Amino acid sequence: TAYQQAISLAHELKILPFPITYNNVAIIHNFQGQYDKAYQNCLIALEVIDKINNEAERIPCYLTLIECYRGLKNAYKIQECISYLDNLLEKVLTPISSALLFKLKALISLDNNDIEKAKENIFKAMSLRNAGEGDPNLLEYKLELAYINYFSGAYQEAINELNAIENGIKEGNHFFHLARVYVYKALSYLKLNQQDNFEKAKNLAMNLINKNNYINLAEQLSFKTDKVVVQVEKHPLKIYTFGELEVSK
Repeated sequence: TAYQQAISLAHELKILPFPITYNNVAIIHNFQGQYDKAYQNCLIALEVIDKINNEAERIPCYLTLIECYRGLKNAYKIQECISYLDNLLEKVLTPISSALLFKLKALISLDNNDIEKAKENIFKAMSLRNAGEGDPNLLEYKLELAYINYFSGAYQEAINELNAIENGIKEGNHFFHLARVYVYKALSYLKLNQQDNFEKAKNLAMNLINKNNYINLAEQLSFKTDKVVVQVEKHPLKIYTFGELEVSK
C-alpha cells in the first residue's frame, strides 16, 4: 500500500515514519480481519510516539487498538484502552476523536448484546461529530446505526437506513463501508424472506469482499445468518463467504 511505501522510504532516508502511517496500515489490516498484524503496527506506532514524545498521537492508535482487541475478543484490553481514552476526554480529545470513541463504545455495547446502550452511544457519537447530512463521516455513523437496528431485529428499518446512505458511501469510494452496506442489506433481506433482493445484495457484497480481501465481514457475520448456499470466487487456499457453506460432491 501507499502507507507501506511511505514507511519504506522513511527507513531508506533514516528518519522516523509518522506514527499515523503505521496506524493507517493497522486500520487496513483491521478491515481485512488481520488483527494480529494490525496490533503489531499499532505497537510500532506507539514506539515511535514514545520517541517523539507527542501524547496526542496516541489517541488514534488507541482507537485502532480497540478495533484490534474487538477482533481478538480481548475484553480486558478493550476496557483498558477505553479507560485510557476516557481519562483524556476532557483534556485532549477533539470532538471528532470523542465521536470515534463513542462509536466504538456503541459497537462494544452491541458485542455485549446491550442494544439500548449501543443506540445511546451511537447517537452521542453522531451529535459529537456534528457533520452535515452529506458528510461521508456522518454516513459512517449512520451505517453503525443501521447495523444496530439489524442486530435488534428491526430489519426493514435497517434496510431503509442503508438505502438512504448507500449512494453517499459509494460516491466517497469508501469500499469497506460499502461492502458492509451490502452485507447488512443481504442479511436483512434474508431475514425478511426476500430472496431476490438477498441475492442481489449478496452478490454485490461478495464482489467487494473478494476484490479487497474483506474476509472479516464474512467471518464476523456468518453466525447471524441462516443456512445459505452461496458461490464465491476461487482463490488459492481461500474461500470468502458468509452463512454456512455447503459443498456438494
